[in-house]
Amino acid sequence: MIQNVIVLGGGSAGLMAALALKKKIPQLNIRVVRSPDIGVIGVGESTTPQFPQFLFEYLGLNRKLFYERANPTWKTGIHFLWGPRDCFEFAFDLQLDGQWSDLPRSNAYYCDHEFKNVNLNAALMLQGKAFEAQPNGGGPVVGGFAAFHLFNPTLVKALEQFGAERGVEFIDAKLTGVNLGEAGVTSIVLEDGRTLEADFFVDASGFRSEL
Repeated sequence: MIQNVIVLGGGSAGLMAALALKKKIPQLNIRVVRSPDIGVIGVGESTTPQFPQFLFEYLGLNRKLFYERANPTWKTGIHFLWGPRDCFEFAFDLQLDGQWSDLPRSNAYYCDHEFKNVNLNAALMLQGKAFEAQPNGGGPVVGGFAAFHLFNPTLVKALEQFGAERGVEFIDAKLTGVNLGEAGVTSIVLEDGRTLEADFFVDASGFRSEL
């Protein structure tokens, strides 16, 4: 049975893989091997509505802590300057496959080349606005069709904190070799001479694909 897991790579992909495995099988011994020589990509991360669902509904992360640690910006869609149009609003909501209650067919049936206001999110985006306001001057209505924009180094640091709190072990070392057996990878060799064995390996080393 799988008891020991090594995740190679300490970026957002590797950390989310470690957290997902720990959530699914809490008794697993999970180690994340990350190289101190490879920095975290300092870019903005664009997500879709499935991302917050994964964080909060599947992983069960505390929303308040995640907001404090990752400092995300909410987003309702993507504004594209693309094609023959002036712009194209891709709203994170049912657009062409949605259907207004007083129409007999889906929205796509009534749209040709123009569908700027096909739903509320797209209409708000076109006006440079974000969320619908709650009645009587309340806060924004953040529904299920919303996502995050995040600064990757801040996201990685937040995921590291959640991982450490859930028992994920972090090893700062550089990979120098891989030992193979009949079934695949059996262990990895680190620059300091250590050999780490595991029952299951996750390659989150990006384009290098070191495993």
